[in-house]
Amino acid sequence: MNEGSRRGTHTFDIDKEGADATLHMSNIRTKQKYEEVSRDPVPHYEVRLDIKGNVEDYVGELALDDPNQLKAVEDSIEGQIKATGERLINYFIEQNIDPLGFGEQYRSRTRDWDPEEWKESIYPSLKAEVHVDVQLLEFGAMD
Repeated sequence: MNEGSRRGTHTFDIDKEGADATLHMSNIRTKQKYEEVSRDPVPHYEVRLDIKGNVEDYVGELALDDPNQLKAVEDSIEGQIKATGERLINYFIEQNIDPLGFGEQYRSRTRDWDPEEWKESIYPSLKAEVHVDVQLLEFGAMD
């Protein structure tokens, strides 16, 4: 979520429409964008991830050549990444660490920046949502 990537692999367990599947995806490109939605009453950010990938291996009952079933698989992957991303952001806030740079985003738009105020009262109350768009482009081995 911190920077775009061009390489990486991920395995997802898919449970859609009563069908189980396992998908191994290689990442072609990921773009991320941070957007400040509001500051009042607390800072609210949206993190947008645009992920394009190839299916390296797929075992399951869903037919990826069917656009509706492919969309269901992409939706499942999006939901898993969104949940993991939001859980990770909440963990960072609980630990009072900011590896994603929300503080820098906030500081760059704030006069009279006070790092102690950010650390003690603003960052702990920050709200962040993750929005994910996954596109599966090519398909390798499928059973």
